[in-house]
Amino acid sequence: MIHSDDNISDCLNGLPFVKAQALGNDFVIIQLAHIKQPLTDEALAQCAIFLADRHYGIGCDQVISVEQTTVNNDAFLQIRFFNSDGSEAESCGNGSRAFALWWMGLHQLTTITFGTKGGLITATKGEKPHSIELYLPIPTIDLTIPLDDFSDRLSAAPVFVNVGNPHLVLYVDHVVDVDRMGAYVEKHSLFRSGVNVNFVHMDRSNYQKNQLSISVWERGVGRTKACGTGGVASAVASVARGFIDKKHPIIINQEGGVLVVLYGEEQIRLVGKAHIVFEGTLRFCAQ
Repeated sequence: MIHSDDNISDCLNGLPFVKAQALGNDFVIIQLAHIKQPLTDEALAQCAIFLADRHYGIGCDQVISVEQTTVNNDAFLQIRFFNSDGSEAESCGNGSRAFALWWMGLHQLTTITFGTKGGLITATKGEKPHSIELYLPIPTIDLTIPLDDFSDRLSAAPVFVNVGNPHLVLYVDHVVDVDRMGAYVEKHSLFRSGVNVNFVHMDRSNYQKNQLSISVWERGVGRTKACGTGGVASAVASVARGFIDKKHPIIINQEGGVLVVLYGEEQIRLVGKAHIVFEGTLRFCAQ
């Protein structure tokens, strides 16, 4: 196990990495095969904390680890998402699109399928440059969450949505303290493993255009510029509440940019841009 900065540097020295972002939600991507020694989950989490640190490491919202395994004699990709606090997320929409953009470019592919703890995801290149489309199962929802906290600040009942990872959608019609409310709800006793918190800003003119404007507090990270699965969760919840129409494209506006959610018969398609920021190799200098 890694217990010191020296052990982290010994383990990660010489490791190639990719810095990527999707709507300002940023990621460091590493391949486990490039790490010199096998890591326990605890050690991998500690490495993720270091890599994600914006002052002492590279800096990102999440670290994505990539492992190529064999299933029934076929090569298979498995990716994991580690939050900046070292906790692990089951799935990540923006991270999946950023990873897919990089991997497809690296191997000259137009579509890939990979595993996450939240389930299988298929990604394809979109029609526009840097656009990546994800195909996700239809999420499950719960419209009866007994969250009484902040009820005076909510304009509609909250909705719990499982998009491979847990999300709570809160409807607000005036300015709220996203950081304070998000941090509180993330660790609420209703959610044993914590929850991502999505604030949908009520705007009737937006609804008429089949649009949503949201702010997101991500579990294990904090406030982020965008969240892919949060966009899907907000769309699904708003369809269930009757605010928007799933027969038409749903536009999700966030601080970092725009996502599009499209309903299919058995899947939901998430469309948005991703970019490779830079690539590098970790080199630790002697002090």
